[in-house]
Amino acid sequence: MQIDFQRLMRAGNGDAEFRLMSRFLDTRLELQIGKDRHQIDIHDGEILAIRPADDETHLAHPSTILIKAPEDDWRRYLEAVPRPFYQDLWAAQTHHGFEVIGDRATFHAYYRATARLLEVLRAIVNDDREEAA
Repeated sequence: MQIDFQRLMRAGNGDAEFRLMSRFLDTRLELQIGKDRHQIDIHDGEILAIRPADDETHLAHPSTILIKAPEDDWRRYLEAVPRPFYQDLWAAQTHHGFEVIGDRATFHAYYRATARLLEVLRAIVNDDREEAA
């Protein structure tokens, strides 16, 4: 699954709702899509960097929160109109293969920021699909 993470960084930083919901947030969020992993550094509501991650990177720069799922679950989650229980991260982790690991207090306190960033990701993925068609 190809995702333009630099575009996610630009779109996230340009999204007023994400910026509002993530103000005061300092975290390293890691997304694992199948075997592909990326770390997203967020400071006071701004995405500072997104980089590929592996075990060595993770040891050098541990993530605060890891969201992981098999690639097929991510594909369903990122559909333009997701089927039931894929439309929201909470439902996806309750009913499907999504896992949230790490600092649960930060995750819950900033759940809307994380959910909004994934909504921005969904829009980017579907915009790319439309351009490819």
